[in-house]
Amino acid sequence: MKSITRLGQFVSVITSATAIVCATSGVAAQTPAQTPPTQTPSTPSQPQPSQPRPTPPSGTPQNPTGSGGSTKGNPGSQGTSGNQGTKTTAGANSAANERFLKMAAQDGKAEIELADTAASQSQNAEVKALADKIKNDHTKANEELQTLASSKQVTLPNEPTAAQKSTQQRLAKLSGTAFDRAYVSAMVKDHQTAVSEFTKQSKSGDPDVKAFA
Repeated sequence: MKSITRLGQFVSVITSATAIVCATSGVAAQTPAQTPPTQTPSTPSQPQPSQPRPTPPSGTPQNPTGSGGSTKGNPGSQGTSGNQGTKTTAGANSAANERFLKMAAQDGKAEIELADTAASQSQNAEVKALADKIKNDHTKANEELQTLASSKQVTLPNEPTAAQKSTQQRLAKLSGTAFDRAYVSAMVKDHQTAVSEFTKQSKSGDPDVKAFA
């Protein structure tokens, strides 16, 4: 249920922000047209002529698994190989989970900082309401995320990425309608990315991380 709620919040933000963008631009909201996929006509495969099987030279053993030439691996070594594969997969999943948790933490902090900027820079009631909703959503999500990360022994970053800081600084220099357009456009882009990342994480990885996503 949490994943549905989280993704639902993101979609709600995208919808609201898109409506505000259209309103401030003086155009009606439109649903992007879907282009049907292009179908490439299939070429019927041609049957390949059968090739005669070469006859081994006289005196050459035909059974490679006979005595003295067994190609079957040592059962013990196969078991070791299987264990190594399992460990490699577990390590990859662990790294992916850690990357996702850190990304989510930085995104959440960035959204909260941008929401604070909107509270001071915008004069639009709808933009302020959207920013307030985003701040509340991410504040609660960050609290859950911190608890989850602690249980997984993952140390979360304390601040947004350099690119996110740059966006906040750029928007802080704007005001009025210019700020409103830039802010809601950023929210649409950010939450579309979040939908993609959270959807992917909800289908793989650690069960607890999946539940958060």
